[in-house]
Amino acid sequence: MSIKILLIDDDEDEQCIFTEALKKINDPIKCLFAVTPQQGLKLLNQSLPDFVFLDMNMPALNGLQLLEIIKKNDRLKQIPVIMYSTTINQTFTNTAVSKGAFACIKKKDTIQELADTLKKLISKNS
Repeated sequence: MSIKILLIDDDEDEQCIFTEALKKINDPIKCLFAVTPQQGLKLLNQSLPDFVFLDMNMPALNGLQLLEIIKKNDRLKQIPVIMYSTTINQTFTNTAVSKGAFACIKKKDTIQELADTLKKLISKNS
């Protein structure tokens, strides 16, 4: 069975890095991308992924605001949302988890580090 992930991140380079990291994981994974929070919500309403990875720093709505919208929606609230950003620290993690985030991961320096982290997160909740 294939795992479906939605990455909501306005940085297209980050989408490429994320894709390369997913290729290093042996599990069959399908990844959809949204470059705006609004596009992410539209994709969520069309098809439910197994995981949402959500960048913090985006225009219009930031990641925490979008997390709150997702967690208030009865249809979406059970989806594990992982905050994925360069600005992750303990204070942010505490806030995100209190708002319903499954986990928070800081963007990694290498594709292999990201692949290892993604594999742990996916296997933890599969």
